[in-house]
Amino acid sequence: MPRPPECDAGRGYAVSFPALPGAPAFPWRQISRMYRSYVEGGGDEHSEAIKDNFLWNLESAAFVCNTCHPIEGTYLDAQPLEDLAGKRVWAVGPVAPPPDSTGEDDPASNVTAWLDAFPDSSVAYVSFGAMMVPPPPHAAALASALERSGTPFVWAPATTTLPDGFEDRSAAAGTGLVLRGWAPQVAALRHRAVGCFVTHCGWNSRRRGADAGVAGGRRPFFNARLVVEARVAVAASWGGFGGVPDAEDLARALTEVVGEAGAGMRARAKELALMVAEAVGEGGSSRRDLDGLVEELRELGILG
Repeated sequence: MPRPPECDAGRGYAVSFPALPGAPAFPWRQISRMYRSYVEGGGDEHSEAIKDNFLWNLESAAFVCNTCHPIEGTYLDAQPLEDLAGKRVWAVGPVAPPPDSTGEDDPASNVTAWLDAFPDSSVAYVSFGAMMVPPPPHAAALASALERSGTPFVWAPATTTLPDGFEDRSAAAGTGLVLRGWAPQVAALRHRAVGCFVTHCGWNSRRRGADAGVAGGRRPFFNARLVVEARVAVAASWGGFGGVPDAEDLARALTEVVGEAGAGMRARAKELALMVAEAVGEGGSSRRDLDGLVEELRELGILG
């Protein structure tokens, strides 16, 4: 999907999918760079493999999705995937691991003990996952934003290099906790003190944030549109890794989410979490879809 000449600096052109009923139009800057840079027959083996994978998916008998109606009901209720490919869609999510252990020597216990000292919804949890590692200039901009805004934080940086002195200053001030290695994300997000989830808005991160009822500041490398439109997040910047975000913009987004202005957003995030819990509970939409999927697999002789 090369950049059309109609684009105005990537902002004045919208990509639409008329064959997909109910699908919105996406401003060019919100389309993943993977699609924006793809050229048919360009010889990029990685891009061709991704395209082939999507085409193979369409040959499946059905789609089993780790989502639920409270999160994507607008699209599931309209059944756009069924209309497009004639396939059944089972929305059985969110499928999540059990809560992190909270043994006395467990990292989750250490994190929750640190968070206990802060007021409700005042701390930002920062994680971009293991695959999407922000380059040093991006990490530096976010570190600067955290210091400028005065927002307490827990940051699980994976392999990201943080600016010199940042970790020591934050630890000395008691305003920041940097987690190296495995991070107890589920326990942290469910803690009452965490009011903002700063993430790349990957699928698992988005789902965990919704499950925990935490509002977000999204640095949207892939998709932030759904949570922004649901009014449970703000987009801190657009454009993925293509440009270094402005620290002032990031600081403003952090202040908005954890401050008084974000009270409504945080309340909606809590409401969404309750709806998600109902979906996976007895008689909920996800439970019904899971039961239906199991029954169909039994009829096909795949399950005993």
